[in-house]
Formats: sequence, C-alpha cells, structure tokens
Amino acid sequence: MPEFFMGANFMRVTGRVRLRDNRPISDEEFRRAVGICSAIRRLVDSRADYIAEKRLDPEIALPGNNWDPNADQPFQNRYRHIVEGNYDVLNRLRLYAQFSSFDLVTQSIVTRGREVPKIPDDFDERFEHRFPGPDHWIERYRMITRFVPVDIRARFPKVLGEIGWEMEGHPVNHDVYAYQERVNLMYEAGLIDELRRRIRARGVVNILEIGGGYGGLAHALTGLLHGAVNYTICDLPESLLSSAIYLGVTHPKLRHVLYEGNDPSSLATSEQWMGFRYIPNAFFDDFCELDEGVDLAINTLSFPEMAQAQVRYYGDRLKRLIGDGGALFEQNEDGRWMGMLDCKSILAESFPCKRRISPKTIPVVSKGEADVWSNQPLDTILASRTLPFEGLPVRMQLSLWRLSCLMTTPSLGLIWLRQMLQRQLSPGLFAMIKRLWNRLGGRMRA
Repeated sequence: MPEFFMGANFMRVTGRVRLRDNRPISDEEFRRAVGICSAIRRLVDSRADYIAEKRLDPEIALPGNNWDPNADQPFQNRYRHIVEGNYDVLNRLRLYAQFSSFDLVTQSIVTRGREVPKIPDDFDERFEHRFPGPDHWIERYRMITRFVPVDIRARFPKVLGEIGWEMEGHPVNHDVYAYQERVNLMYEAGLIDELRRRIRARGVVNILEIGGGYGGLAHALTGLLHGAVNYTICDLPESLLSSAIYLGVTHPKLRHVLYEGNDPSSLATSEQWMGFRYIPNAFFDDFCELDEGVDLAINTLSFPEMAQAQVRYYGDRLKRLIGDGGALFEQNEDGRWMGMLDCKSILAESFPCKRRISPKTIPVVSKGEADVWSNQPLDTILASRTLPFEGLPVRMQLSLWRLSCLMTTPSLGLIWLRQMLQRQLSPGLFAMIKRLWNRLGGRMRA
C-alpha cells in the first residue's frame, strides 16, 4: 500500500492565525497599493465614456448581476471601502475583499447585504471567544490534502489580514480550502504536471484567468510553479483592485502590470517574462490581439453570474487563445435555479472537447462541477498519459475512503444530496426545495 494511505501526510492543527500574527505591510507596499487604488478609480470613472467611444457592447463590458451597483449584494460597497486607500483597510485586505460568498469576519456565507465589516481593536479576542475551535472547513481541508503530494499543497502567507488555523506553519480557512480544492482537481486532471513539464522545456507557462477574485488561485498556482508564470487576470476593475494589491504584496519579485487601455503594446512580454498582468474586462480584446498562446485558461464560479453574451464572448476568444495545445479549466454550477446561467451549455458552442473531472481526493466538491475544455482531445495535449490515482487498487481505496467520509460526516452527506438533487431535478423544482430547506433552518454549509 502506498505510504500516503498510511496517513503519513495527515496534517494537524497547531494553533490559531490571528490578525496580530500577520506582518504589517511596509510603507513601500502601502504606497504601491495606494497607487493601484488611484489607477482603478480612474478606470471605473472613465469606463462608461470608453465604452461609448469604442462602441463596445454594454452588456459585455459593464458590470451586472452580482456586480450591479444597484443590486443588493456586498461586493460594490466593499470595493468602495477598499479603494479609499486607508492603511488599516489595505493592511487587512482579506477581511474586506469578499469574493467567495464567505465572510472571514463572521465565518458565514454571505450572499446579500451592503454592510462592510467593522474591525475593532480587540478583534482577535472577540473572534476567539466567538469561534473557539476550528470549523468544518478545516476538517475538509485535512481530507482533501491527505492523499496529494506535499508539493501540491498551496501555501498562503500571514499577511493582509489572513486569519484562520495554522497547519504546517500556514493559515487555513474556507478560502484556502476552496483554492486547494481547485488545485486538487487540476492535479488529478494532469494539468499541474503538464504545466511543470512545459516549464522545464520552455522556462515559463502562460496562464489566463477570467475572474481572479482577490488573487487566491493565482497565488496558489504561482507558488506551485515556483514563479515561472506569465499570469494574466481579466476582470472587472473593481475586482482587479484586490488581486493587484494582494499579488503585489505576496509576489514582490515578479513583475506587475495594470493595463489602463492607453497603449496595447505595453502588454507585450518577452519569452521569459514572469509576473502578472491585470486587464480590465473592457480591454480584453487588446490582450487577444497580441495573439499569445495560452497554456491554461481558468474560470471558477463566475461564468454563471455573467450574461449569456459575456460567456459567449469569452468562449469565442478563449477558443482562439488556447489553440490546439492549451486547455480551459472551469469549475461552475448550473445557476438556473437561482436565476443565473448554465454556462456549460454555452461553452459547448465554442469547444468541441470536454472532459469531466471526477474527483478522487475530494469527498465532495463544494460547488459546481469541474470540466476541462479544449480544441483537441485532452489526451493529445498532455505529454504524459499517466494521470495521478489511475491504478485500479488506488482508485478503489479512494472510493471507499470518500464513501466513509460521506457516511461519517453528516454535513458532507447533505452537500452530496443537494448536488445529486440539483443534477436530477429541474432548476425550478430544485429552487423550491432549496428555499423550503432553508426556511426549515437547514441551510447547507457550502
């Protein structure tokens, strides 16, 4: 039996990670962050005029759904709070940059409401009193890291207000779990090994993420690939505010370019250029005109929030950018039950090949289903045809382990049941059952 099945890599919680455990950002880091705030404010203020001047489709270029300034949602108010450039806010960015619907301050799922969290001077003491022990996300993190190699575990630093529980010297919380889940899925699909192979051959890989949140997945992948990335994030400028600050602080040795739309040639990079480019969504065609090859494109949980025209727009361009040698990894759910999109049916219009990733190291995926889309069969894109955990004995042992997790952890069993119902029922019927369940006080924790 392989050593990892004996529990050699089963991690332990060794303490808390509090605000006071974070290193404060330096004066220079603060000045750079304030500069990013100013640039983003200019981009947002000039966006409508730019769209009109270039005759862009407002349905594609303007924020909508969850980012609609008039909607009852938490994102816009938090953006306005961050963009003011206050040191205490920027130094605790992670407590304000809320993209996963999980609020680190209240340790709860937040989907509505415009309030911005208040962080009192005695926050650590209040937080410890309110949450004396690890929540279920910590146990789920232990589960999904149990069988992956050590060099597949993403490491997050104690900076910018990252709080949670310490494991192997690094903080773990809901968001860390979510990004590790996506790393696991990419690893199981063979994508991480393929990126590493291309780095050995070429020195760098090109990654494009549509919707980068606060930069958590970009940070995780950059660390696993030892910084050998040309990583481009396309997003609303309101979102780029957080990712540009976060990644600028956590990866100071790499280059960082925030594109303001004035000179497309400034986006061009050399073959060995390593770092991050932040591109507002209204300027995405400027990036596409560079005709750079993309090894891996990514979208997680945001395509369903877009309009159909936006998903078709990205599908069309991503098809050309990945060419015959790249792939699109996306993890999304059918959002029709909550008035959003089934983005996968739209992506199928652009990509002829799809492979579903059936997780082996994850008892139950928190949200959505993961697929790899490509223009050629994935087997022809990956240099190695041997994927992790493909042997029959290993797969059987992992299947039994996942079944045991579902049976012994009621919350995971409920999530599995919810996802099974969502796949089997019509969106309207599932929405009705979900509302009834929530009214009965059974709101699911994922």
